[in-house]
Amino acid sequence: MGQSHDDVNEEPYSITIESAKALRNADTFGKSDPYVKGFLQSGRHKEPDKHPYGFKTKVINDDLDPVWNETKTLFWKGDWKLVLQVFDKDLVGKDDMLGEAILFKDKCNEGLYTDLDLGDGNGHLRVKVVPTRDDKKFSDPPFIQPEPKPVYEAWIYKAENLKVANHFNNLSDPYVLIRTGDKVRCQTNVIWGTLNPEWNYGPHDLELGSFAEVVFEVRDKDMVGSKSIGKASLTRAACKRGFQGYLDLAPKGAGKLFLAVKPKKPEKPAAQQ
Repeated sequence: MGQSHDDVNEEPYSITIESAKALRNADTFGKSDPYVKGFLQSGRHKEPDKHPYGFKTKVINDDLDPVWNETKTLFWKGDWKLVLQVFDKDLVGKDDMLGEAILFKDKCNEGLYTDLDLGDGNGHLRVKVVPTRDDKKFSDPPFIQPEPKPVYEAWIYKAENLKVANHFNNLSDPYVLIRTGDKVRCQTNVIWGTLNPEWNYGPHDLELGSFAEVVFEVRDKDMVGSKSIGKASLTRAACKRGFQGYLDLAPKGAGKLFLAVKPKKPEKPAAQQ
């Protein structure tokens, strides 16, 4: 069960939804018509997107770089998180979510003015958060550039004992896709007529966005189209730790894939090299 309104400390905050950049286009004709919802959430319990624990901005029509400059007052409860979701307003049917960002109260106690990542390929949202205590609003915080997303390097070395996809020769024509979310990040070359391919592909740079895992899919190339042989994945935590070794492909009996993922070291400025 969620906490009631009166059993956590509530503090007023001024939330300014300033603008967004490079939003995803969800419309077939024209551009997205974006607006922002904000609401507090703790565990499975979330508040409505209306005063005093949430809000909703106006809709900006036909714009992937909208400017709202709307300031809302929010009563922030305890250590609940503030969820910010950007939607595309549709005249018919359900509105499409264009991206999501989360703010934690402890990061906003002295004020915060920055760009929030809305997820892979979804752009970013510029927000300003200013606490109000003893009926006195803090001074506006300076703009802070967001920390760069961690970058990882991925290698696809080889696969062993792949499942047969072409029954006329009992072989496969395999290649590998690397995905985060719904997006294909890269693709190896096709190795024709083998169940034990060696690609020795990489390194390929992967940006750590909002994805929870990296998916590696082995596919069989056909004259027209392709079909899946098997999939494996690494969690975000595994990528951070670094991994090199075999992953079993699902479903069982589809073979195994030898790969590596590790954090990419930031390049030093030229003067330090």
